[in-house]
Amino acid sequence: MWFASTVFLVAQNSAPTATPPSGDPLRSLGLPALAATAATPGLDVLAWRDDFDRLTASEYRDVRPGVNLALRGTRDAIEALFAISDAATPSSIVLGLAADASMTLDAEGRINATVGGAPVQIGAAFFQGRDRLTRVPGGLVAAGAQATMWAERTDPRQPLVVSLTIAFGTSSSGGPAVAWPALLTSTIQVDADADGQASPGDTLRYHLQISNATGSPLTNLVASLPVDSHTNAIVSSLNVSPIALDGTATTNEDTPAPITLVGSDADGNALTYTIVFPPAHGLLVPAAPGSPSLTYTPTADYNGPDTFTYVVHDGHVNSNETGRINVTIAAVNDAPSFSAGPDQIVAEDSGANTVPNWATGISAGPADESGQTLTFSVTGNTNPGLFAAGPAVATNGTLTYTPATNVFGSATITLRLQDNGGTANGGIDTVTHTFTITVTGVNHAPSFTAGANVTVLEDAGAQSVSGWATGISPGPNESFQTVTFNVTNNTNPSLFSTPPAVSPAGTLTFTPAANANGSATITLTLSDDGGTANGGVDTSAPQSFIITVLENSGAQTVPNWATGMSAGPTDEAGQTLTFSISGNTNPSLFSAGPAVASNGTLTYTPAASTFGSSTITVQLQDNGGTANGGIDLVTHSFTIGVTNVNHAPSFTAGPNVTVNEDSGPATSFPWATGISAGPNESGQTLTFNVTNNTNPSLFAAGPSVAANGGLSFTPAPNANGSATITITLSDNGGTANGGVDTSPPQTFLITVTAVNDAPVFTPGADQTVLEDSGAQTAPNWATGMSAGPPDEAGQTLTFSVTGNTNAALFSVQPSVASSGALTYTPAPNAFGSSTITVRLQDNGGTANGGVDAVTHTFTITVTGVNDAPSFTKGPDESVFENSGARTVNNWATSISAGPNESGQTLTFNVTGNSNPALFSAGPAVAANGTLTYTPATNTIGAATITLTLSDNGGTANGGIDTSAAQTFVIDVQPINVAPSFTKGPDQTVLEDSGAQSVPNWATGISAGPPNESGQTVHFNVTGNTNPTLFSAAPAVSPAGGLTYTPAANAFGTATITLTL
Repeated sequence: MWFASTVFLVAQNSAPTATPPSGDPLRSLGLPALAATAATPGLDVLAWRDDFDRLTASEYRDVRPGVNLALRGTRDAIEALFAISDAATPSSIVLGLAADASMTLDAEGRINATVGGAPVQIGAAFFQGRDRLTRVPGGLVAAGAQATMWAERTDPRQPLVVSLTIAFGTSSSGGPAVAWPALLTSTIQVDADADGQASPGDTLRYHLQISNATGSPLTNLVASLPVDSHTNAIVSSLNVSPIALDGTATTNEDTPAPITLVGSDADGNALTYTIVFPPAHGLLVPAAPGSPSLTYTPTADYNGPDTFTYVVHDGHVNSNETGRINVTIAAVNDAPSFSAGPDQIVAEDSGANTVPNWATGISAGPADESGQTLTFSVTGNTNPGLFAAGPAVATNGTLTYTPATNVFGSATITLRLQDNGGTANGGIDTVTHTFTITVTGVNHAPSFTAGANVTVLEDAGAQSVSGWATGISPGPNESFQTVTFNVTNNTNPSLFSTPPAVSPAGTLTFTPAANANGSATITLTLSDDGGTANGGVDTSAPQSFIITVLENSGAQTVPNWATGMSAGPTDEAGQTLTFSISGNTNPSLFSAGPAVASNGTLTYTPAASTFGSSTITVQLQDNGGTANGGIDLVTHSFTIGVTNVNHAPSFTAGPNVTVNEDSGPATSFPWATGISAGPNESGQTLTFNVTNNTNPSLFAAGPSVAANGGLSFTPAPNANGSATITITLSDNGGTANGGVDTSPPQTFLITVTAVNDAPVFTPGADQTVLEDSGAQTAPNWATGMSAGPPDEAGQTLTFSVTGNTNAALFSVQPSVASSGALTYTPAPNAFGSSTITVRLQDNGGTANGGVDAVTHTFTITVTGVNDAPSFTKGPDESVFENSGARTVNNWATSISAGPNESGQTLTFNVTGNSNPALFSAGPAVAANGTLTYTPATNTIGAATITLTLSDNGGTANGGIDTSAAQTFVIDVQPINVAPSFTKGPDQTVLEDSGAQSVPNWATGISAGPPNESGQTVHFNVTGNTNPTLFSAAPAVSPAGGLTYTPAANAFGTATITLTL
């Protein structure tokens, strides 16, 4: 049995205001040092302690066998001083108490004392060490009672405090009965072996007793402290091994940390520090060789626990135990990363844009962060109005955006990639890049609305029609451009002396040629100065209209129409004759009605665009009167016929027509307006005629216009493009007399806008591979790739992965090449399944409802393959013989079932033990890393232990369920067990009986357990109460024989004290 103990008693008779000592609680407070004397040299020793079963002293000198300590006191005050003397006999530790003093030691190791009923501050008393000390049974120590301290082995790194309660009574009178009413006496002696040195195996024996004034004992406490391997004999003195203390350190991932190792040495020697087991996940660099100041740099991107051990050296020996430094490396999120693709330049109105794999090298950070979730977000856009659908980047790096209609310009886009690793401990969870999207302006065709057809009379002179053209526009967002009207065709130039023109403001001007009549179809376009770069259009679609100059036959004169005019017989020749029109059956036929002059000339003017006949009654009257039955007038009738000349029919063509590809039959009503057979020809039958079609293949049913103006046509399947249609209107009025039965031709444009058909492909089979199987390629996985119908055969096809339900399953994400080859690489140690969505996209766009992509899903399954478990073994073990059951918490660290296999059950297996007899309970390691073993009693030596770690993941598909073997050493060091013997009977002999020899007087002589049977023993007579009784003092041989010779003529009794 051994224990480590320290008793510190310091007091002064004052109010309890003293502060307990800090740092070393065993230092004396406020006591004057005693002057050194020849009898008591080295009075600077103030306290003894036994710390972690190392024998040490504060400010000590040498500790040698036979050195004694004295504790002195004064009356009326509780105080204590240690002194060293070289006296040959043991000295005493004396505690002086006033008569009215009492003292107790509480559960926290504090001494509570009073003097005269008033408390005094004493300090602290500690019992601490590797072995557990327990409270003395019964609490108070009664007179004559025995108090026993016993120990249980526990963790040497955890000193414990024991409570020992000691009570002192006061005198019955309440005052000092004698000068020293009570004494606490301690004898300290080194029981050295034959070499005269205090060395391992020797024992420091403490004998404590409390006495009253008469010296009769009240209590006897006995304890022994072995001098073990921590106490080293150096030049006839004891050197105390240095101590390497445990410690902790904390740093962040990828951040070096300073670490100062802490060692102590009671001898005050300079210490050097040596690493025993370096850290598994970092690098240590000392400030200088042997320095306690180190810089610990964790392995790049590592986080978690790490540990290393070290020893200290005091110039003589290393520390017996290693110090362990446990380092915690806090995870620090590394910034994600990606490579931004090129800046984008697209044409205005280019529709939805998709750029697969625009962002590449997308990474959450180092391998330990591969499971993080990544998200792209646009955090800045200097020109959001540029887009109908703003830029976005999918997790696979695909960039998408849609420019706004009719908008051009540029925007600087700020793109952020963020993971979900957070920013704790200074982590960075985002990275940003900027790029530009430029939408290049594409000139839009200008546009206008043509006015109505124009009709004027022959010889009407110069014409100006303000506001004839309306809705004049250079195009969306192009108001800064200059526009010009262009007459591109005139079917009857001779009809004009000044040809038709339209000003930028829309005013139509022309002058019909003299005496010309007829009609002209004028084709007109509007152009701007925006140019045609990048597919721009600077000219509108042509529009046609008709200018009609109506024939005007004018005033008619028929000389000598009436002849033989006579007033009557000769006698009336002098009368005056006058013609007058007395009847007109169709006066509307004339703009100036018929009249006959006196000379017989007939005049009249037909009304414009009027035909038919009229019966005219004309009378000739004289001035002879009607007296006496006279007759003064005569009448005649005649007919004037205005012969019909058929006018050309006319109409106003409707606007150009645009429909989508594959949109089915198209009808526009009313498309043609202002439909007329001609003036006064409403009864005629009208028919529209398509006289030309520049692209008949564009139609399944060609364009036609019904008499009511309704336009109809059916585009051909999968056909797109444009066709210029020429159309006329004819009537059934004929062409007699120069009539015209067909209108001038007019043209219009039918545009069938291309609508992109969806591409197609056939996906391959679902994929199943083993964990850690490396890069995978499935040639021709996708087949039957087509951009659509033949007219889209020139489109470019691109595969992209748009969905992945388990991106962490891959270190290289799945992708499909244009050839249809599927490639991917499973992430190391990852298994599971993922549903992949793959899209085939063409560059036909989605304008006008087009479909440019088709998607299919399939599954990739990575079958788990069990990874070998792993662990980091702890340091080798060194314990003392008979030290009992040993438990080392967290001996094995970094215990892992393998990546992504935390749910497996782990078991440590001891597969080898080079010395099983060394243990009564063999080494074992629990799943949490706790090492346990019990050395066999009285057995020493070393054993190499082989250890593996296995999991229950099995070995299917080439899995590994057992770690590589690791070995460590358990060294059980010897501790000398005290020898023993059985003394023989007391001896009685006669005076002058001569030399005495008693063979086998001492029996049962043993050096200790069997493993110490080789030791040499010898008996020592340590006490003789009557040495004059002998001429040859008593002695006992190693074999147990007792010899002595009584002195001549001497008799009496001697008590002999004997040790082995």
